[in-house]
Amino acid sequence: MKRLLSFLVLSFLLAGCRPTYKDWSQDWNRVFQGYMTGDVVTAKAALLQEEKLVAEHEARGNRGVDFVVVRTVLYTQLCGISDYMGQTNDARLYYQKYLAVSPKNTKTYAELIAADKKEDDLLKPKWRERK
Repeated sequence: MKRLLSFLVLSFLLAGCRPTYKDWSQDWNRVFQGYMTGDVVTAKAALLQEEKLVAEHEARGNRGVDFVVVRTVLYTQLCGISDYMGQTNDARLYYQKYLAVSPKNTKTYAELIAADKKEDDLLKPKWRERK
């Protein structure tokens, strides 16, 4: 009986350590603020930090987030910002990552860049206004 009680307490504690959607949202919002700045290098660094955040939350067992969608959007943004910065090798790399994770990977490179630009027109990150 003592073992069972110990196991239940341990299970409860471990389940309590698993991050929730709220944890993800707070972490993502904090990191994503860098994307909205007026500095394109800071914006790209924020996206790269988001990539690490995705891996961290996934490894910790966060089941409240659709990581396929998150990665699809993330690689679209990384492809777009890399293209904007003239880093075509990086842009092509992120396009390949987009193709690997996107459930509907029917967009060409040019279409993906255009989709990212359209999304940024809605978000209005300050770095887009500088060029």
